[in-house]
Amino acid sequence: MNKTKKITILLLVLMNLGLLGALVHNNIPSAEAQARRAAPYKTTDYVVVTGDFANNRQGLYIIDLASNRLAAWKWDISKRRLVTIGGRKLSNDFR
Repeated sequence: MNKTKKITILLLVLMNLGLLGALVHNNIPSAEAQARRAAPYKTTDYVVVTGDFANNRQGLYIIDLASNRLAAWKWDISKRRLVTIGGRKLSNDFR
């Protein structure tokens, strides 16, 4: 075999290995896709956010996207538990 044929075969083998690697990489499901398949329920109905609400105190806000409701809690230091601040129906605010 001459040198040109050897180089051509080597390049074709390397190109095939690269294509095989790309094929394998694109067909491995992401962690997010695996988690969606494993969850027996819809996982996107809630948004949970923390934020300040008064006097440098942190609050926990949960939005239920299915019912368009917002609930808020704060951490009570003396009781060492979450205490409800309140809640509201967001569809009344966004018409």
